[in-house]
Amino acid sequence: MPLDPAQRAVVELAPQASGVVVGTPGSGKTTAVVARVRALLAAGLAPEEVLVLTPTRQAATALRDRLAIAVGVATPGPLARSVAAFAYQLVRAHAVHAGLDQPQLLTGPDEDRIVQDLLDGDAEDEAKGARRWPTWLGAEIRATRGFRTELRAFLAECTTLGITPA
Repeated sequence: MPLDPAQRAVVELAPQASGVVVGTPGSGKTTAVVARVRALLAAGLAPEEVLVLTPTRQAATALRDRLAIAVGVATPGPLARSVAAFAYQLVRAHAVHAGLDQPQLLTGPDEDRIVQDLLDGDAEDEAKGARRWPTWLGAEIRATRGFRTELRAFLAECTTLGITPA
């Protein structure tokens, strides 16, 4: 399928330029990005000089597969990463370079287990008479996966905004 003018504009950017491709599902974002990567490699860039950032791990995985097929050359690492994976790579590289302990990445299930352990401890304390939660938010509600997911999102937002326990 031929590229439309907007897609061609992305593909034809100078090799040292970066760009942002946005659009609705089915609008040709992936087609434009794959064509851009192909053009960059054809212009002489090495695969390790190319990085495509995506908002989610799932999007990065899908794009990595499309890029691998499209470029047809071995690469030293994935050409597409999620923003979070790239950020972790930067933090880890800094720690290694500075001789610090490497950070440990917690997955969603890891975080969920930690939150569940904390909530289980609260339920045990509550059974002994110590109450931290409103009465309408009973232990049976706090034990649900949905509650843990919302609590994790709330805590992440607090961290992002710099809200401390104090």
